[in-house]
Amino acid sequence: RVIPAQMQQTLSKAKQLIDLSRNDSSIYYLSPLIQQLEEQKLTHTSFFLDVTLNLGIAHADDNQNVQAMRILNTVKDQSRIKGQWQIYAESCLGLAQLQQKLIRPNQAKTNLDDARSAIVQHGLNATYPALAIGSASWHSNFGYPDSVRYFALEAIKTAEAFKLPFLLADGHTLMGFYEEEGEPQAAIKHHEQSAG
Repeated sequence: RVIPAQMQQTLSKAKQLIDLSRNDSSIYYLSPLIQQLEEQKLTHTSFFLDVTLNLGIAHADDNQNVQAMRILNTVKDQSRIKGQWQIYAESCLGLAQLQQKLIRPNQAKTNLDDARSAIVQHGLNATYPALAIGSASWHSNFGYPDSVRYFALEAIKTAEAFKLPFLLADGHTLMGFYEEEGEPQAAIKHHEQSAG
């Protein structure tokens, strides 16, 4: 069945709100949308998985960690079973970000590796900038400082290519933090680009 245009617009609006860190508002739109999809027996669709993924991300960004973990793990499992690799990769990245926040480096690394595998195997090139940000962040928190630079520059380059301004800003922010001790002028430049 075709997903009604109004539902697609609601999901698009909710994604914009997540990008703007208005997670309560996003949850306000996504929760009833989940209910509508259940009532209309559309839970088998990739659209339902996408809505659920974004609900999990909104909960994670809103520090509702237990609920977010439950939702994102369910989406990861279901999308793998259904071969919805874009949603699978995004759920892995969402879980990795949440696990970094909860200081679970091994679990975060496993999810980053799962996302990388799906991105490479299924040619999900537009998802690579988000993976690069996740990898730079992981190395900033738990890994090797020199790897932060590599992944942040990868994120900047690929986010520019795919016209992803929020990920581009994240890449510049990570580079700014990386350069602060050794190259303060370069750090300032990256922070200015991020702010722009």
